[in-house]
Amino acid sequence: MSFEGFALNAGTGPVATPLGQNQTPTQTSASRRMPLPEDFVRVARLMGAQISKNPRLLQTLFHPSFFQKISMEQLAILLRQYHQKFGGVRAVELTSQEGPLTAKIIYFLDSDATLQATITVAPEPPYLIQGLFFGAPVTAMKSFEELIQNLKGLPGKTNFLLAQLDGGATVLHKLNATEPMAIGSTFKLYPLAALVENRIPWTKILELKETLKSLPSGTLHLWPAGSPLTVHTAASKMIAESDNTAADLLIDAIGRDLLETLLPRLGQSHPQLNQPFLTTLEFFRLKSSPALIELYTKASPIERRGLLNHETRLIARDQIFTEADPTFIDTVEWFATAEDLMRLMEYFFKTNNPTALEILGINQGLDVPKNRFPYAGFKGGSEPGALNLTWLLKTTDQRTFVLTMGRNRSEGPIDENGFLSLAQAAIYLIPFPANVNATESATP
Repeated sequence: MSFEGFALNAGTGPVATPLGQNQTPTQTSASRRMPLPEDFVRVARLMGAQISKNPRLLQTLFHPSFFQKISMEQLAILLRQYHQKFGGVRAVELTSQEGPLTAKIIYFLDSDATLQATITVAPEPPYLIQGLFFGAPVTAMKSFEELIQNLKGLPGKTNFLLAQLDGGATVLHKLNATEPMAIGSTFKLYPLAALVENRIPWTKILELKETLKSLPSGTLHLWPAGSPLTVHTAASKMIAESDNTAADLLIDAIGRDLLETLLPRLGQSHPQLNQPFLTTLEFFRLKSSPALIELYTKASPIERRGLLNHETRLIARDQIFTEADPTFIDTVEWFATAEDLMRLMEYFFKTNNPTALEILGINQGLDVPKNRFPYAGFKGGSEPGALNLTWLLKTTDQRTFVLTMGRNRSEGPIDENGFLSLAQAAIYLIPFPANVNATESATP
């Protein structure tokens, strides 16, 4: 049995995304009452009680249509396996309501693991379950000290920082916070900050040039050359979708030289490590040519600029290949310390540009509980051997935190799922307001 996650919706097979995101609620008459938060809590508590040795309420808790693709016995087996591995549910927390019929839940299990769930109910009482999604269980940590000990045990280099920004940045917990590390696409926070710093209008129209088309991630490289798009659209795609072509388009619009001069102002303690400031297309071209990357890593900054302007451009996009193993992550990448990324997120916090903050909040990376953090801005990045996750988080009582953590490993792969699990545990450890409470689970 794999506990990577489970999802099922009435009349469908297993799906890859939380249920209810793209559903159209069933039309209801005026006499029907749509579920209230307390209705979701009641259903969630009863559902949590089924994670047991003997799930007994499945027939009365689930809508009959739910069992079109999975039998009641198969569901019971799944719930018993969860119980066997993680124990029963001791408390339930409603984190958000996603539309009229769907809510997100956190189950706190006897093993100290947490289990995120998304529940979709029928539009009339007693609100039988029509859709159910379980995320991968996350092993809870009792303290940040325990979390950091786990990070220290990982192969390669690891960093971590949690800071509160109110009244000036105060570092609460840290690990290797001053050592520069490869951050992957988290570098895209710098062009976003440069747009704010240079007051480039979000409505300015950019032209997508053929020469600026990069490789995935993202889809902008598939757009026709000459397509017009606003700075806002390019920035949104760069941050929320990590679109590489959007990043290169914005770097071109800002100017590489100007972006490099802004790095110290944006909190970069080692700006020389990002000179020249690579575009993603240059990054891919360098890493697909062993001979060229050897020259580049041994060259001076001036010589590197010459290589980027001449030899690197001779590599056509269709000749680029990507390695599955870590490749020159210590020299050909974008670099920042954990404290650098703290200062960068502090820049967004202090400037308080509403558009930039909205763009940062489109994709929150992991499932950040909205009842604890009504705002979450995020950017992450990864390539073979490098992984970074960085958040700007605001609590319901208006405290603001930066959480950033990263891994670099030149030899061998990174366990991304394990690292994401540690990141989720870190989010749960951040002190939340006293008015956010988990309720005890129901016993049938």
